[in-house]
Amino acid sequence: MITAHLLARSHYGDLQFLHAMAPEDNLDPALTQSNILGWLEFAWKVATQEIPRDTLLRNMTIPVMKDRFHCSGWSVADLYVQGRQDTMLRFIHDIAFGSVLHTVQDSSAEAHAEREPSMNGEQCSATLALPRPGRIMEFHSYAG
Repeated sequence: MITAHLLARSHYGDLQFLHAMAPEDNLDPALTQSNILGWLEFAWKVATQEIPRDTLLRNMTIPVMKDRFHCSGWSVADLYVQGRQDTMLRFIHDIAFGSVLHTVQDSSAEAHAEREPSMNGEQCSATLALPRPGRIMEFHSYAG
């Protein structure tokens, strides 16, 4: 496991999936997708308070969280507001929800992933008249 600072890990290391990216070149895209979905599950459950903020990350049952943080003594609060518990702890659920949105948004950033073009003017749904994003063809990696 990489022990670098979270900023480095999430932009150039093993946590690039937080930005809808692969943590290394030539990695099976199914593994990257699984990591992204695991992160989204974790963040959503924190945002909806299903996972309490004092839960230790090493005790998580979500595989990607257990895999990436099994050696840490961090809690959910440490991950999201490390060093700012005095002022930011009350916002942890909003911060977690923001991390869900951030990952989803990054999946459409050309620097993070390559998508197929939207097909034939398809829309997200009958009630949401926005172009349906194309399927992801490649998760980029800044590690290579």
